[in-house]
Amino acid sequence: MSPQIIELLIFAVIAFFIINKLITTLGSTSEEEQTKQKSYFGEPVIKDVTYSTVKSNKEEKNIPTAQDIKAFKDIIVEHNITAVVDGMEQVHNRLYSFDPVKFINNAKTAFQMIIEAAYKKDTQELSELIDKRYLEEFEKITPSYGDFFDSSALSAKYSEIYMFGNNIFIKLLFQGKNVVDKIEDLKEEWTFTRNANAKEVDWFLSNIERV
Repeated sequence: MSPQIIELLIFAVIAFFIINKLITTLGSTSEEEQTKQKSYFGEPVIKDVTYSTVKSNKEEKNIPTAQDIKAFKDIIVEHNITAVVDGMEQVHNRLYSFDPVKFINNAKTAFQMIIEAAYKKDTQELSELIDKRYLEEFEKITPSYGDFFDSSALSAKYSEIYMFGNNIFIKLLFQGKNVVDKIEDLKEEWTFTRNANAKEVDWFLSNIERV
């Protein structure tokens, strides 16, 4: 065998080992990267083209400040101020037009409209103000209210705000004396709901709890 052939064989063997090592290294790196790109449960992470992850990180940093709490403490029940302010921030991140003061004033108007519609048995208006899944349940308790009496006696405060999927739930504590005919000392929590993704901007009454 000529020296040239021996030399070529040596180079071929060296090249084989180099290429094999390179493939092994790249394969290992790729596998490690795939592992890193999996969540805690092992699902592959999809590229976030909506930047929702960045937004989520920002939301986690939006801890209610003392200034936030001071600004809204008069319209929030005392025992749940921090949690409600945090909920307001979450809602505002989904609905930029959300105004806590304006919402609570509109809710007081909605309270009056619902009670008056119930007293008049105006099912059409009730269907526009109450979640259809709760309407039948509400109709069972309408006789206990009577007619709406005094709007100036009605006060409202946020008691809870939370999200479940794309649905927003805002619970308000309504209270006052002689607000309606048949309840001398009203104290109820009304929950208003809407879908954050829906084009419609209407909120609907979805639950009432007497406290």
